Formats: sequence, structure tokens, C-alpha cells
Amino acid sequence: QADEFQRLLDRFPNHDVAAFAQAHFEEVMLKLAADAMRLTESRHLVAAGGVMLNVKANALISDRLNPASFFVFPDSADGGLAAGAALEALFFEGHMAAPTTFRDPYLGHAFSDQDVSRALEQWKARHALRIDTATPEMIAARIVEGKVIGRFQGRLEVGPRALGNRSVLADPRKPEVKDRINLLLKGREPFVPFAPSLLAEDASRYWEGSLDYPYMTFAVRASEHAKREVPAVVHVDGTLRPQVVSDDLNPGYAELIRAFKRATGIGVLLNTSFNRHGHPIVGSPDDALMHLTNQWVDGLSIGKYYVERGA
Repeated sequence: QADEFQRLLDRFPNHDVAAFAQAHFEEVMLKLAADAMRLTESRHLVAAGGVMLNVKANALISDRLNPASFFVFPDSADGGLAAGAALEALFFEGHMAAPTTFRDPYLGHAFSDQDVSRALEQWKARHALRIDTATPEMIAARIVEGKVIGRFQGRLEVGPRALGNRSVLADPRKPEVKDRINLLLKGREPFVPFAPSLLAEDASRYWEGSLDYPYMTFAVRASEHAKREVPAVVHVDGTLRPQVVSDDLNPGYAELIRAFKRATGIGVLLNTSFNRHGHPIVGSPDDALMHLTNQWVDGLSIGKYYVERGA
């Protein structure tokens, strides 16, 4: 099988092989989900496992099988096993007799204002940094200028999707910003998509159907408005992988997007994970400042501060 696979790679472009694998994967996952619903006689789906982070397959399951509800745990790969084990133990011990809901993905570690201030003092002693007290309007203005901004705020998200607290943000109206992010940070193929973070009150303008997509676990079909207004976050196949941002989950991030909307009329930001290609997600103020001083981002929103290079 390995030899046959190598022959395919030698004969066809890598992206064609990947497209074939995706199509086959979608067919398999559709059958597995249909079997699960048939065997349990349930119209409700809850899914975990790394494969369930395939947003296109999830969208196909939702569209074709039309489950009454379909929840994909945001940390659905190995990292989420501890949460699953804890939930199972609570159920078997009688502490969870009824279904529960998961809402808040910001369950990781956080750093105090004192931690951030201490790190800034140490890095400013070795690097030329300009440090200002931040406002949403200030950060939104830098994004409008075309800058690529790292955001290090609050508690780390669970799972592999950056959901605003360890994110790199940019202007979704400018298709060329994808090339700049790839040059500075990601080093990915030009067709690899970036995701939109958008306000809950505006989401219906960008696709039709359900708006309950807070974790980037589903793809949706972009509207003509989305293709026209935010082309940098529309994939080549005409889909989006949205994060719908609301005040109850992340009020600070929602306010930043509103500041960008006040400046541009667009309540959407381009969002990708805050890490250089080959590096893990930024895990501390030092990691974030290292990315800034290495010129992998143009600016840094960290705690109550906004930081750029230069005296």
C-alpha cells in the first residue's frame, strides 16, 4: 500500500491527492454518522476524535443527515480525553443524570497584569519596544492600517483552534494580507484558508442557516456579501470556517471586533493561531514578545497594553 501511495504522489500533484483523500474521508464519515444515528435511534449527534475537526466533513454530515442537534467538542482530539473521562466518571457516579451543555472554551492557563508588566520590563531592557495602554480603537486602527497583530489575552483556549485569546488578527477585506501572514508567520500553501471571527449580530449576512458556530468546527457556504466584503477569509471552494463571537463568551474580543466595525463597517476579523510555523501556540508573555521581536507579527495586544517594535 505504501508503494501504491507513493506512485500516486509521483503521478499526481499533492493537492489533487489531498482532494481525493478528503472526498473519500467525507464518504466514510457520512456513513459512520448515519450508522450511529440508526443504531441509537437518535437524531442527536455528539462527536469527538481528531477526525471530527474536519470542518467540511462535519458540514456534509449536518447537511445530508440533518440531525436535530450536532455538537463537536472543540478539543476533540487526544487533548480532550481528560474532559471526556471526567464527564464519564461524573455520569457513572450519579452526578450528571441529565444532559449538560459545554459553552466556555477558555479553560487554559492565564497570566496576571503583574506577570505581563514584569515580562514587558525585562524585554524592554533588551529590545527597543514602544508600549502603550491599549484601547480597542487603537488596535482596530492598526489592523485597518494593514498590520498583523498578535493577541494574547485571558485564558488559553482548549483544543487546536485559536478563538481570539491566542490569535493573530488581520484585515479580512484585503486578500493580500494572507500572503503577508504566510511570509511572516505561517509558511503555508496560498490556498490554505484563514478563518473569520465575526459578531453574532452580523453572522446572518455571511451565510445562511444556523449561526451556532462558536468554535470553528464547521464549514459554511459563504454568501455573496461575504465573498465581496471579506475575501481574505473565504476559501477557494467558497466556504468559511467561522467563529461567531458573543459577549457572553469573550466580551473583550467582541468589543475589538465592534471597534473594527465602527472603523470599517465590517464586523469581521481574520483570525489564525498565534504561532510561527513549527512552533507551538504562544504559551506565555515571553513567547508572545519573542514573536514580536523576531518580526513575526507587527504588533502585540497583551493584557492592557499594545506593543510594537521601535523606541
